[in-house]
Formats: sequence, C-alpha cells, structure tokens
Amino acid sequence: MQNDGKIIVAGESGEAATYKATATRYNADGALVASFANNGSLVIPIGNAKSFATDVALQDNGKIVMAAYTWNDVKGEVAAFRLNTDGILDPTFGD
Repeated sequence: MQNDGKIIVAGESGEAATYKATATRYNADGALVASFANNGSLVIPIGNAKSFATDVALQDNGKIVMAAYTWNDVKGEVAAFRLNTDGILDPTFGD
C-alpha cells in the first residue's frame, strides 16, 4: 500500500498465449485510479515472450519498482522495471 492509501497490484493480462506483465493501481475502495498509466493499468511487454509481474516495491520518492519473469516455452528470464508515480515506465531505471 502506498502512503496515500492507494494499492499497486502486479500481475498479468491478456490471453494465455500472450500474457503481458501488468501494473494496476486502485483506490482504497477498490476503484481504479484513472490518472495512473492508461486508465489505471499499464501493460508492460517484455521482449517477445509471455511475461508476468510478480512483486512490487515502493521507493521513498514514490516510484514503483516491479519484478517480472518471462518465458517462451523454451527458456525463462527475470526482469525488473520501474514506474514513475504516474504509472509511466521510468526510462532512467538501469542507467
């Protein structure tokens, strides 16, 4: 839970063959936060493989770090990405 009471959820969305990692933000009452990413959710394609977001960490500055994994029926890989407070991918992460 974030300092303002809002909730970030890590998961996946899409069809079984094309799952993509997803971050979704909810108000404390369960309503989507429309100002976060794309109407409350951000789908994060990671390469050409299926992907799942698995964990969330909140930084003191409000940015959101997420862990994910991908697989393409042959091998899997792990990934990490960071979102700005508005739910947009942070292009400076990993610099």
